[in-house]
Amino acid sequence: MSSNKSPDDSPANNNSSSAAAAIDFLTLTRSLKTTKRTGWVMSGVTNPESIADHMYRMSLMAMIASFSNESFDTNRCIKLALIHDLAEAKVGDITPHCGVSEEDKYKLELGTMEQIQSMLGPLLGGDEIIELWKEYEEGSTTEAKLLKDLDKIEMILQAQEYEAEGSAEKSLEQFFTSTEGKWRTEIGRAWAEEIVSRRKKSAYECLSYKCDHCAYGISVGILLHNFLGTKSNTRNSIDYVLESILPTIPKDNYIDLTANLIPVMMVSKELGQAEARRARDFFKEYVADPVKMNKEKVHYVAAVIGRPLLVYANAAVGEVYDDLSDDVEWLLQGNKLPTSTWTQRGDRHTLD
Repeated sequence: MSSNKSPDDSPANNNSSSAAAAIDFLTLTRSLKTTKRTGWVMSGVTNPESIADHMYRMSLMAMIASFSNESFDTNRCIKLALIHDLAEAKVGDITPHCGVSEEDKYKLELGTMEQIQSMLGPLLGGDEIIELWKEYEEGSTTEAKLLKDLDKIEMILQAQEYEAEGSAEKSLEQFFTSTEGKWRTEIGRAWAEEIVSRRKKSAYECLSYKCDHCAYGISVGILLHNFLGTKSNTRNSIDYVLESILPTIPKDNYIDLTANLIPVMMVSKELGQAEARRARDFFKEYVADPVKMNKEKVHYVAAVIGRPLLVYANAAVGEVYDDLSDDVEWLLQGNKLPTSTWTQRGDRHTLD
């Protein structure tokens, strides 16, 4: 009885053909390991991650995120993560700053995925791979929406890590602002909030700002000034000082308040008038106005430092803040009041 199978259909030939296709595909994907992510390169990041680095951690994210919600198919989430940037093996990492339209980008990537589909064939999952890629691009399924979020999450987590290391020559703020408010899932929103929270704290995790000693307060100010003056995340650092650090310092500890505001006010001018005004207003709220209202508690050193700072900040803003009483104005100019002018009244020191 004769067989209808040709010699080319033998198991040995099929195995050989599949092996060749598999190695061709894997060789193509090598560039994912060697191609640096464009956004980091354009931002001057030292030794930036590769496309494959991004895809691997995103796959881990997909796995653990899908475990937390039964509505997600874990296997599908992991597959989507592994496939989502596969076309970049040939076309590279095209960003919105590369001058390529979204439509042209999609056509280029689709063409590559069709080549991969043909290369692998049904036997090695070529048909499933291109369908997974299309599912991700369309972002219509529950899993695809999650993966769209995780793509952004991995990006801002990496940005936060580069900032903490001081690895970038340019500001990485754009990576955070471009994703703000664009989350499609609760997991995406929650993870983003955690990253942003850690971003604000990372630069200062080794320092305690609840100090009561002048020398330490001034040292913190000097260290902070050096940091803000050399790192790319200046605006974020200022936000943390103004919104998270100042509220932890006792309201009558003018030394530590002033020490922390010194570098903020000095670098704010470089960020524009709005930031300079914001820093000046914080100084008024935490130092100048309390001095005016509670002059019996004013500290000479804080006052002497504070006066030129206020003048500097006003110059940067283009306004004049002169709503100080004569007594405090005199003190702020650097004239220390003699001890004899102070009298004890209960538990308060006041001017005669």
